[in-house]
Amino acid sequence: MKSPLRSPSEKYYGRWLQWVKTSLISFKYCFSLNYWVLFFLGILIVTGVTLATYFNPVVAEAFGASSDRLAPWNFGSSVVCLGFPTVTGVRKRLWFNLSRLYSSKITVESKIKLDPYWITGFFDGEGCITIDIQKSKVSKTGWRVQAIFLIGLHEKDRAVLELIQSYFGGIGNITQLGLNGVQLRVSSLKDLIKIIDHFNKYPLLTQKWADFILWQKVIELIINKEHLTIEGLHKIVAIKAAINRGLSDKLKEIFPNVIPMKRPLVVDQVITDPNWVAGFISGEGCFYIGIIKSSSYKLGETPLLIFKITQHSRDEELMKSLISYFGCGSIYKYREFIDLKVSRIKDLIDIIIPFFDKYAIKGAKAKDFTDFWKVAELMKKGDHLTEEGLNEIKRIKAGMNKGRN
Repeated sequence: MKSPLRSPSEKYYGRWLQWVKTSLISFKYCFSLNYWVLFFLGILIVTGVTLATYFNPVVAEAFGASSDRLAPWNFGSSVVCLGFPTVTGVRKRLWFNLSRLYSSKITVESKIKLDPYWITGFFDGEGCITIDIQKSKVSKTGWRVQAIFLIGLHEKDRAVLELIQSYFGGIGNITQLGLNGVQLRVSSLKDLIKIIDHFNKYPLLTQKWADFILWQKVIELIINKEHLTIEGLHKIVAIKAAINRGLSDKLKEIFPNVIPMKRPLVVDQVITDPNWVAGFISGEGCFYIGIIKSSSYKLGETPLLIFKITQHSRDEELMKSLISYFGCGSIYKYREFIDLKVSRIKDLIDIIIPFFDKYAIKGAKAKDFTDFWKVAELMKKGDHLTEEGLNEIKRIKAGMNKGRN
C-alpha cells in the first residue's frame, strides 16, 4: 500500500502542476465574452456604488455600509469573480485581494466629528490605561516597560473605535479581541502624548482620573529614560501597584518589598458638559424593558422601563452628581457596586429621552435607546393596556440588547 504521506519533492511537484493547470484554465477563460462582460459590469458597480456611499449616507445605509464601506466592494467584486472558474480557490483569492483594497477605517460614520467631552465620558466608561512590565533579555535592567491605552468593545461597535482613532489623528491599531470583540490599542509614546494632552484639557470624572495621573508619571519616566535604570524601574513598579488592580501575583513575588504609590483623591466629581454624559452613557448606560406580572392590570402583566447605570461603589459621588444633573433617579447599593435607576415613566419621557435625543448616544446602544423610546411612546398613548400593544412591546423588547443581531 502506498503511503498517504508524500515526499517534499512530490508535494511541491503536485502544487506546481496544479498551478499550471489553473493558470491555463484561467488564461483560456479570460478570452471569453462572458468574462469581460461580467468584469466590466463589476467595475462599474464598484465605482458607482462606492462614490454613492461616500457622498450619500442614505445610499450607504441601503448597501449596509454604515459601519463598513466594504459592502459595495463585496457586491461588485463578487460579480467580477463570477468570470473566473472556481478552481483551487482562484475566485476566493481574487475576492480577498479586492477586499484588501478597501480599508476598514473608511466608514460613513468617520465623517462624524466627536465632541472632546464625549470622548472623555466614553473612556470614563469603557477605557483602560495600564503599564506592562515584562522580562527582557535586551534591556540592561532585565525588564521591558510599556505604557498602554486600551478601549475594548463588541465587534458591532467597531465604528465607534474608528471614530475615536480618527479623532486622535489615526493613532494606534484596531485589532480583533477574542471571537466577538475589537480593541483600540495605543502604545507609541508619540501617540500617548496626544492622549495625555486631551485628558489634561478634558479631565476624566470617574476614579480613572487617579489612574491617569499615575499613568502619566510613568510615561514621564519613560520619556526621561529612567525606566532603563533599576531605580527608575522600582519607581514604575510602585506606581503600577497603585493602578487598577495593582501588581500581578508574579510581580509581587519578584518585587516583594515594593510600596504602592499613594493614589490621588478624586473629589468634586461635578458634571459640567452634557456631551460627557452622552459619552459615558454610550459606554455604561442600559436601556431596559421588562415585563412584570401584575394583577392590577387587565392583561395580568405590564411593561416596565428602566434607565440604569452601574458603577463600582468608589464612584458613588459621581452617581449622586448624575442624579443632581438629571433631577431624577435613585441609588441602589449591592456588594461593592452601585446602581442609578430611573423608572418613573414621567421622568423618562420628560427628562431622560429628550436629553439623549439632543445629545446622541453613539454605537449599537443608540438602537436600544430608539427602541426604548418607541416603547415609552406606546405607553404614553396607553397602548400597553391592549393585547395588541403589549405584544408589540414584547416584540421590540425581544430584539434589544443581547437579542439584537
